[in-house]
Amino acid sequence: RQEVGGAAALAYALGVALTDVGRLDEARQNLERAREVWVQAHGPEHRDVGRVNAALARVERRARRFAQALKLWQTALDIAERTRGPGHLEVARVLTEIGVTRIDSGQVSQETVAKLERALSIWRQHDPADVDQAALGRTLFALARALDSQPGAGERA
Repeated sequence: RQEVGGAAALAYALGVALTDVGRLDEARQNLERAREVWVQAHGPEHRDVGRVNAALARVERRARRFAQALKLWQTALDIAERTRGPGHLEVARVLTEIGVTRIDSGQVSQETVAKLERALSIWRQHDPADVDQAALGRTLFALARALDSQPGAGERA
């Protein structure tokens, strides 16, 4: 079982690295392999499955397949909320990425703003020493972009 988990972790790490260099088809193959192993080993609700769904969502966003990315982000969010709790930092990260994906796809709405505001609220509930400041900055920037794209945004300034 440890060998299987190690192989899945290696496929996951390789998939993330391949995503970073833009080799999206290879990344997707490795990440899907990792997800398959982790689902068989732990079930579909395990946090490793959520993590690999988030990595697959990044692949789909980079490939501009926004609908698929949003489905994967939502699955990752559901798993994070169930396995870690609704106020966990991982939930804030996934909410932010849902917001970024919606912005990138041109689907900014009040729902997008609400998700980003919820992410910001989660970040603020934690000790600043525990918060990834770059991730917090990503949330703030995405929220600013979402608010700026709302009707009448220029009039509020």
